[in-house]
Amino acid sequence: MAARRNRTKTRKRRGASHPNERDVATSIPTAFLERLAADVGPDRAKAMQQAIEVRANRRALRLNPSRLDRSAAETHLGVPLTPVPFNPLAYWLPEDAPPGVGRSPLHAGGGFYMQDAAATAVAPFVDPQPGEWVIDLAAAPGGKASELAARMDGRGVLVANDVSAQRAQALHENLERLGARNAVITQAAPAELARRWGGRFHAVLLDAPCSGEGMFGKSDIARQEWSEDAVATCAVRQDDLLDAAFALLAPGGRLIYATCTLNRDENEGAIERLLKRQPDATPVNLERTSGMEPGVLASRQDVRNASGRIWPDASFGEGHFVACLKRTGAQAGAFTADRRETPPMLASTEGMPSPLTLLSEVLEPHVVDALTPNLRIQGRSVWALPAPELPLDGLHVLAPGWRLADLTHGRWSPAHALAMGVMVHEVRVSVAITDATAAARFLRGEELDVGDAEGAEPRDSAWVWVTYQDVPLGWARQRGHRLRNLRPKRLRVS
Repeated sequence: MAARRNRTKTRKRRGASHPNERDVATSIPTAFLERLAADVGPDRAKAMQQAIEVRANRRALRLNPSRLDRSAAETHLGVPLTPVPFNPLAYWLPEDAPPGVGRSPLHAGGGFYMQDAAATAVAPFVDPQPGEWVIDLAAAPGGKASELAARMDGRGVLVANDVSAQRAQALHENLERLGARNAVITQAAPAELARRWGGRFHAVLLDAPCSGEGMFGKSDIARQEWSEDAVATCAVRQDDLLDAAFALLAPGGRLIYATCTLNRDENEGAIERLLKRQPDATPVNLERTSGMEPGVLASRQDVRNASGRIWPDASFGEGHFVACLKRTGAQAGAFTADRRETPPMLASTEGMPSPLTLLSEVLEPHVVDALTPNLRIQGRSVWALPAPELPLDGLHVLAPGWRLADLTHGRWSPAHALAMGVMVHEVRVSVAITDATAAARFLRGEELDVGDAEGAEPRDSAWVWVTYQDVPLGWARQRGHRLRNLRPKRLRVS
């Protein structure tokens, strides 16, 4: 049963790639409809049932503000974008938009993230500030985590975690594509992270695994796997996850809890149970946006005020729930982290060439100077660690920070993650591809001629940052008129 629920969450997160690709054939469970009618009344439940049955799963995207704005996206995608009320960075695509939007070079370059409209409501409530310590405990596939990273502008610490190896890998790839510079990516049980890092974080996001009732409009699997026992099992698991999430909070820190399910037990009920277990937890009033209703299924008024609901009959998008709490106690939490000093980078480079030579060839001097204090060599890669004092020993860590360079055949080469995270004013040499056909060739791994790129000129040997319409595509090594493609083979498209 647990494995099946994990598959449901993976399908829930990814979503259908096009409104006509819905996999719904199974009827909505009768027991679900009966529970819904008991919660919201028979008339509202009937309206929701009708909305779920006709759901077109209208597609939405969220812009990456450091890469792309609305005007440029509309111009280059060739479609008008309609604002989503839940998030100033989110837009609906027109219902007749072509299915290949997600194959645009702008998507490959981290210009936007395809995301359900309702799911975009959550990150603004986290409201991470540059310099804060933030953790997303169930972050895969990375839609919310990548927005948190963008809002933090590369400053502070973002831990993005998922317990599943498969989902954690997808999380890693998406955060790399969207240019996250301050992310530590882990695969661990939240309780283990709470044991190690309790009381350290300014903000915790728990987008919890759930019974997925908000997915009924597009997922046959979600309907098949739903049962009252599954709801009860999810609610128990969410209690454990909420306890771990709360333990990670520093005094004054905020906890954002979210699900894409509709029942009370996993939403308002979960918050009310946490308040009984944690005397230092206090609900925080939400400033709800258009299309979002209070947590009407709560028995406590303060929980209603601290909760927001996006119902299937009131909005395009999946059903979603979000709530906000604050830690008010003076204690730092049940657990404390080991704040150990880490050795300087050069202490780890014995027998290896210094990566500073390579970084100085690729990046402007002020960028190298800013990165140097937190550089660490781990394995055969060099990383810029956002939090060198964060203890990672014994954890499965996919990325301890921003990957800058890799050692191959005795020499350092710039990492793809570096290409995706830098800005034009930070690199020494860059070329801009303006033609979509040439951009597609680069994404396939083909070599280009300098004539394919604006502002390029022949060079004897140089690392070159390649962009298309101001979004990065990767590195090339230029020799004369040729740009040898260094985009990783795992990312090359056919």
